[in-house]
Amino acid sequence: MKNDGFDLSLLGVKGMDRKLRRLEAKVQKSIVRKALRASAKRVRVYVVANLSGVKVNVDTGTLRDAFAKAKIRGTSRRGLIRIGLQYPERDDLGIPADSKYYYPTAVEYGHGDVRAYPYMRPAVDEHDTVERSLIGRDIGNGIKQAAGRG
Repeated sequence: MKNDGFDLSLLGVKGMDRKLRRLEAKVQKSIVRKALRASAKRVRVYVVANLSGVKVNVDTGTLRDAFAKAKIRGTSRRGLIRIGLQYPERDDLGIPADSKYYYPTAVEYGHGDVRAYPYMRPAVDEHDTVERSLIGRDIGNGIKQAAGRG
């Protein structure tokens, strides 16, 4: 479903487009951004749990600790709203700036003869249904609040 240039079809919430169309585009975007930001914060918790020995045993805890403080970033281009968890910076992981190695992706995907220990993808995939429901709930609550003000 398209609505004023941004795609909400990933939400899987029937009737949401009709309700959103009644609100100004700026209010719509604000509601969606807030719901997606809340979801990204929950995903950060899932990632940290996966790095705490649930999915991956991280020897030093540096990667886990860096993700616990990872920033939530958002972009909005051509009407598409994208909000997600940012991978930690090299400084946060103690990786020298001139080093060609960046191990978070090597842990997630593996490299050479070292097997992968995915922690990011499962954090998203295993909570997909719940997150879609929570995003829908948050958008619904945002619509109710906006309608109550107007």
